[in-house]
Amino acid sequence: MPADHEGLDALYQRYCDAVDRRDGPALAELFEPDARFANGDSSAVGRDAIVALLAPSTPRPAGSSRRRHRVGPVDVADAGPERARSSARFLFVAEGDGGLRAGAGRYVDVVARSAGVWRFVERSVELDIPVATVALLEP
Repeated sequence: MPADHEGLDALYQRYCDAVDRRDGPALAELFEPDARFANGDSSAVGRDAIVALLAPSTPRPAGSSRRRHRVGPVDVADAGPERARSSARFLFVAEGDGGLRAGAGRYVDVVARSAGVWRFVERSVELDIPVATVALLEP
C-alpha cells in the first residue's frame, strides 16, 4: 500500500464531486494528459476526450441538479511510491425525467503521483448494475 493512501481516497472523492457538479475542468485535472478511460464499448484517450465522453452521462435534468455518486473503500494493489493499481466500488443515483437513474459497479484504475498529486492514468468502468431509470411512486 502506498504511504499516501489518504491521497488516493481523496482522488476518488474529487472524481465523484466533479462528476456530480458536472465540472469538466475539475474532472480533467484528475487525469494525466494522456490518460485512458474505458466504459463498455466507449473509450477515450486524453483529458479533453475523457471529459467529452463523460459529458453525455452527466446531463442536468430540467429543473434538477440532484445527483450523488459515491465510492469506497479504495483497494490498492501493486503499489509503489509513485504508481499503483487501485479499484473501488461505486453507486450512482440521480434525479431524472420520470424517476431516479441508478447504477452500480467498480472502477479499476492505474494511478500515478507527480509533484505530490495523484491522477488517473487508466480508468475502466465495470458495471454490476447498469444505469437504469426507476419510476418514483406517488405518495
